[in-house]
Amino acid sequence: MKTSRRILLAGILGLGAMSAWAMPHMGAHKQEAMPEAFMDYLQLNDEQRQAVQALMKEKRELQQQAREDKQKPMQALQQLDPESATYQADLQALIQAQQTKVAQKLQAHADLRARMYQILDDQQEVRLEAWQAARAAQKQMRGAYKQEGDSNRGYHHKGERRCDD
Repeated sequence: MKTSRRILLAGILGLGAMSAWAMPHMGAHKQEAMPEAFMDYLQLNDEQRQAVQALMKEKRELQQQAREDKQKPMQALQQLDPESATYQADLQALIQAQQTKVAQKLQAHADLRARMYQILDDQQEVRLEAWQAARAAQKQMRGAYKQEGDSNRGYHHKGERRCDD
């Protein structure tokens, strides 16, 4: 039983990791400006820009699908009857299905990444890695603040009113 839960948890965490790879929520104007700034930073030519835009479109579609699928494993788990004679078999089938989905999503993202590197020259690859490192550092800083509890500090119940006590 514990092994099954661990496997299910690993599958769910894998789905979470896929959504973590997605761009953080931004305003619409920033979402449109981001690809242009990114492509300007990489110094892409027109042909490369078109190819990268196509990749970004595919990536957004993968991310949208991941967001839509995010709650499905837990909903499916809640629908299983723990007292059923087939509970363990049903659970194993759910776990297998989630593992397969995670593997497919990872493969799709890895394929997109490989295609990106095929588009870029060596100098642009170095710039891409620097861009990614900077974004990872930003995400890590945002995560550090959330872990410390600073996001709601000084506010009552969901930030409704300020408390200076």
